[in-house]
Amino acid sequence: MKKLRWVVFLLAACALLLQAASPDSSQDKTPAVSVITKEALQDHLVELQQQREQAIATVNAISGAIQECEYWLEKLKEEKQEE
Repeated sequence: MKKLRWVVFLLAACALLLQAASPDSSQDKTPAVSVITKEALQDHLVELQQQREQAIATVNAISGAIQECEYWLEKLKEEKQEE
C-alpha cells in the first residue's frame, strides 16, 4: 500500500508540475526577449509560492482520500472475515 501511495503522490505531483509548466496555462505570455525587473521577479515569486501552496493542498486532499479508501477497505475486509 505504501508503494501505491507514493505512486499516486508522484502522479499527482507530476500532473501539477506539467499543468503549471504547460504553455496553454493561463499565465501571462511574455516575449522571448524581455527585461527582467525586480518587480517582475517578485510577482513571479509570489505566483510560484501560491502555486506551491495549491499543490500542497491538492496532495493533502489526495492523501486524505487515499486514507479514507484504505480505512473503508479495511472495514470491509474485517466484516467479510466475521462472516
